[in-house]
Amino acid sequence: MRLHVMRCGQLALVLFAATSFLSAADIPKGTKITVRLESLISSASAEFGQTFDASLTRDLVVNHRTIAAAGSKAEGMIVQAQSSENGYAAFITVKLTSLEGKSATYVLDTYDVTRQGSGKASPSEPRPTDDVGPMIGGIGKRPSIPTMPGPDQGVVLDKGSGPDVILPPGALLTFQARADAEEVTKP
Repeated sequence: MRLHVMRCGQLALVLFAATSFLSAADIPKGTKITVRLESLISSASAEFGQTFDASLTRDLVVNHRTIAAAGSKAEGMIVQAQSSENGYAAFITVKLTSLEGKSATYVLDTYDVTRQGSGKASPSEPRPTDDVGPMIGGIGKRPSIPTMPGPDQGVVLDKGSGPDVILPPGALLTFQARADAEEVTKP
């Protein structure tokens, strides 16, 4: 009898683990997603709601399962952008909104990523809170000749009235999921 109860308990544990695995989100909250920009984003011309294309830099693997392959299409959105004015630093804030997976497209809710030029912070610049991801300031160099961006950086170009933040094609940005991704099945 005791052996029967122990086996039933083990079976229940296995079934619970299996159903938990099946019901888990493909892209759970906290997942980090690194993408490479496909086009230039500039604080001088970016506007709220404007979208941008990117591609996944490496396979996105969750729970030993490949959700999306390297090179998969991703899309993001400009959350806020401001050119340098009156001595205030330019900045761009972006978030990732979707990712094409192997079997589905995922609607993402990620923390914002902000890139700021050199200078004093603007009164309208976003501040780190629970709703905003990491703030990285002083990227690139202030001289009028830009340096090549390193991973996860942009370039600051000085255009006379102050430096603008430029995220060139090929720049890497890392986002973190704020919530489980919502799956939209491919047709």
